[in-house]
Amino acid sequence: MKHTLFLLLLILSVCASAVEPRWLVAPAIAPDGLRVAFCYQGILYVVDAKGGEARPLTTGNDYATLPIWSPKGDRLAYASDRYGNFDIYTIPAEGGQPVRITFGSQTDTPLCFTPGGDSVLYRSLEMPSASSGLFYARWTGGIYRVSANGGAADLQLPMPAGNACYAPDGKSILLEDLRGVENGLRKHHTSSTTRDIWLYTLATGKLERLMTRDGEDRNPVFAPGGQRFYFLSERDGGSFNVYEAPLANGADAKAITTYTKLPVRYLSASQSGVLCYTFDGQIYTQTPGQEAKVLKIEINRPNDQMDSVNRTLSSGAHGGVISPDGKEVAFENHGDIYVSNIEYGNTRRITNTPGMERSVSWAKDGRTLVYAGERGGSWNLYLAKIARNDEKHFAIATEVLEEPLLVTDKETFQPLFSPDGKEVAFLEDRTKLKVINLASKQVRQLTDGRYNYSYSDGDIAYDWSPDSKWIALTYNPKHRWPNNEIGIVSANGGEIFNLTLSGYTDSNPRWMMGGDMLIWSSDRNGLRSHASWGAQEDVYAFFTSQEAYDRYRLTPFEFEELGNGKKDKEDGEKKDDKKGKKDGKDKDEVKPIKLDFNHAEDRIVRLTIHSSDLSDAIVTPDGKSLYYLCSFEDKYNLWKTDLRKKTTSKVLDVNTSGGAITLDAKGENILISAGGSLVKVDLKGEKQKRVAYSAPFTYRGQAEREGMYDHAWRQVVKKFYRSDLHGADWDYYRNAYGKFLPYINNNYDFADLLSELLGELNASHTGSGYRHAGDPGAASTASLGVFFDRSYKGPGVRVTEVLRNGPLDKADSKVKAGSVITKINGLAVSNYGQLPLLLDQLSGKRIRIDVKNGGAETSEVVKPISSGQLSTLLYDRWVEQRRHEVDSLSHGRLGYVHIQAMNGSSFRTIYSDLFGRYNDREGVVIDTRYNGGGHLHEDVEVLFSGKKYLDQVPREHLVSEQPRKRWKKPSVMLVAEANYSNAHGTPWVYKTMGIGKLVGRPVPGTMTSVWWETLVDPTLYFGIPIVGYVDSTGHYLENQQLEPDYEVWMDYQRLERGHDSQLEKAVEVLLQEADRVKASSPWPKVEEKFLK
Repeated sequence: MKHTLFLLLLILSVCASAVEPRWLVAPAIAPDGLRVAFCYQGILYVVDAKGGEARPLTTGNDYATLPIWSPKGDRLAYASDRYGNFDIYTIPAEGGQPVRITFGSQTDTPLCFTPGGDSVLYRSLEMPSASSGLFYARWTGGIYRVSANGGAADLQLPMPAGNACYAPDGKSILLEDLRGVENGLRKHHTSSTTRDIWLYTLATGKLERLMTRDGEDRNPVFAPGGQRFYFLSERDGGSFNVYEAPLANGADAKAITTYTKLPVRYLSASQSGVLCYTFDGQIYTQTPGQEAKVLKIEINRPNDQMDSVNRTLSSGAHGGVISPDGKEVAFENHGDIYVSNIEYGNTRRITNTPGMERSVSWAKDGRTLVYAGERGGSWNLYLAKIARNDEKHFAIATEVLEEPLLVTDKETFQPLFSPDGKEVAFLEDRTKLKVINLASKQVRQLTDGRYNYSYSDGDIAYDWSPDSKWIALTYNPKHRWPNNEIGIVSANGGEIFNLTLSGYTDSNPRWMMGGDMLIWSSDRNGLRSHASWGAQEDVYAFFTSQEAYDRYRLTPFEFEELGNGKKDKEDGEKKDDKKGKKDGKDKDEVKPIKLDFNHAEDRIVRLTIHSSDLSDAIVTPDGKSLYYLCSFEDKYNLWKTDLRKKTTSKVLDVNTSGGAITLDAKGENILISAGGSLVKVDLKGEKQKRVAYSAPFTYRGQAEREGMYDHAWRQVVKKFYRSDLHGADWDYYRNAYGKFLPYINNNYDFADLLSELLGELNASHTGSGYRHAGDPGAASTASLGVFFDRSYKGPGVRVTEVLRNGPLDKADSKVKAGSVITKINGLAVSNYGQLPLLLDQLSGKRIRIDVKNGGAETSEVVKPISSGQLSTLLYDRWVEQRRHEVDSLSHGRLGYVHIQAMNGSSFRTIYSDLFGRYNDREGVVIDTRYNGGGHLHEDVEVLFSGKKYLDQVPREHLVSEQPRKRWKKPSVMLVAEANYSNAHGTPWVYKTMGIGKLVGRPVPGTMTSVWWETLVDPTLYFGIPIVGYVDSTGHYLENQQLEPDYEVWMDYQRLERGHDSQLEKAVEVLLQEADRVKASSPWPKVEEKFLK
């Protein structure tokens, strides 16, 4: 609350008068040291180097960032997202019309001008050269050079790099390398993936590493004379500061600044050596040896950000729940709760806050809702009621009253009304199941949380029994998370009865048929992923009494003949109900269910006939039909199983993603809430109706960002994998970064601010990101799937290689190596730089290209591919190159597999290659480089740790070896700095279990499991590592670097020519091991007897 009040006062002060702006980013001092360019709220400004009023160069219709000065100081280059992605623009330093000089839909980052000012160096992920062996990935872009007036770009340096600058004499380039995928704003870590500074000599192509420590050294700029340089480093154990070092000895670095707690960012220097950087949200200039000076900057630009903006939401609904009478649906959208009339779409806003509300539940009267709201520093429970008795539904109510139900400093959410409407169950601190009585407000505990773990909020399911006496829940009594069990506990508390006693994963319990049945999902019978996560599921049911079970087992004939007895009994009960109503008895009284735990396992049955990718399910009150939302192929649709006839059919094509199903009180209608849409299904006619709602929404950007910031800060406190938060002073950093919120008006800056905060944890899997929604007309560069000769000056573009399986790899295509493409859709191609414009928005569309082969000219139709499809083709080519290199170096003795990701599809690929392509090889190189993680360490360990124990020999004829499903021969594993997450854990297991040797570069310690949570603004997300992995010595693998047995640096010059130095070493090591095994194994001699 104090933090919120502090920010409120700060926001009011910012709005009340023209104050000095904060959160100024990307400053760059001019070569003459007289001006500073910088960015504030996405606008590019220039200000006098002594401070004063800043002059805007851009309008604010785009997001401008990362300005760099030309050597003469007459113009600037910068990055802008004007066309959806970041391209590079130039603009006169005095202002004027920006000129776009790069055009592809990838991200282009300006680095520096060339010494003559005629060209700009920039970083980009563009098509590599045909000879290159560089892995093609988002972070591996090289450094390119483009004319300051635009045109075709040339590859300057194939090495993945960040910041770079020319030496004053133009003969060399200082740069920082990029060797991994870690968030760029992470702080305090020391590992192989931290950035080092290198010197690249243009004349010789020599690359020299100037820094040799495992810590952050970045953002190098030359000092006057070109023999020394300045850079940012955390080398003294503190925050990022400015250092100076000689080129001849980078280790001989001296600190220029000594700031603490917060980092220095965005270093630049003038030709005379005046430094410029940001610290604590402000811009500083400093002459080495003198005190730093903060620039007092004034921005006289009217604040055009409205405090609130009214909008209408018609998509993006989540957590939809149908009302008891089936006429309304309550749901959450952009953090607020709404109720819509299903038939007409009239919508009533229930909450109107900049924070989050979620998990809405109906009371049985249909006039009361309960939901969780994140307010005042914790999740709390609130009730919303229709105020007037003459108004029956929320959608038409003129007044809705909200009242707090439970407000504490604990996290209380996921509320669920009891069927009798007298109590509300909820989760406290994510794992403790509790109940609050609405009349007395007394809270009682049902479970103490020992047997539960919440990975992501909302992942612990529970459900009230219809008589409000019991609660079914998922729980983890055997420490085998996430293989949960289904339990049943009394609503008064007590011991949990383990219903499933299963080694499989059981989830989502729901009471059905008035309490005669409890259903849930289980993967015990489903097809399983070959490895990693994933399995098909079925709906299982437990019949709570022998009577209910016996009735279920009746054949259709028996049910028709004998089932009438129960029908007559039910009809009699209905008559008694009518009589009771006349006598004044409670018509809503629910009889206690018959819950018999004795031999419960004998009354568990599988309801679904076919396993599927199951999302949710319900059983009709009469027990005749099971409706379930599932996918057998791509989209989820509604299916039905006739539980009497045991037949299954698809009911409706809903064509959505996975979601939830809720049933109204009478069992006549269901609501499907999935993929941001709401669909009502009338079960009688089995017809669907999409709910076309129009939800009034008030967007309060400033307040919403403050709420998201606090939410993320609190989530770390509650969910970070270590309660000590790695020793971070989390209270201090909350305010240290939070004070900038009033100065931020866009999601780019907010994501960076949140990443700076999370970066203080010194942990992997942190940081925030902004999923830029973009514009339908934004740049989207298609590809022809060929390599081009960048040195060819035109006219046209010359092909050096056609990618296999690409759009031009077809029998009748005339395009081949040496072909020149002269026109695209009738427009002349002058040079390579034109291709992004000529191929914009053409992915998957038929186009005509004109081709020249020598003197012959022809044309043909082709359908270009997307950047994602191009990436797949380049990956396949990269793997094929490595495969051929291993085959060549080993003379056919060894095989090669690359694990692209730690997932099931990658496992299937390597399994197929191992026992198909390479079954008879003597060993295999397992390449895990550039793998971003997943969950595969157990599967890889089992697959590669086989030991031969038998031959299968019918009639003296060898036909197979045992084991058949595990690799029994030698292997070696390639690793590198870009291995992340489970791609750290998998090599760790491989080495620890003694399976084979590791070759390559050290792997940073990043073995944690992460929750990437989407914020209330769905374009924003952030990560928290929430599960740690501990070895036998009691140490976490996180921040525990894995050292290879053979360390090999990647030689980027040789890699550009197609030679992989790390792979070469792996082959050398494995051949030695294969020779040793072959010489010592008895099996070859045994097999000679039976080979025919």
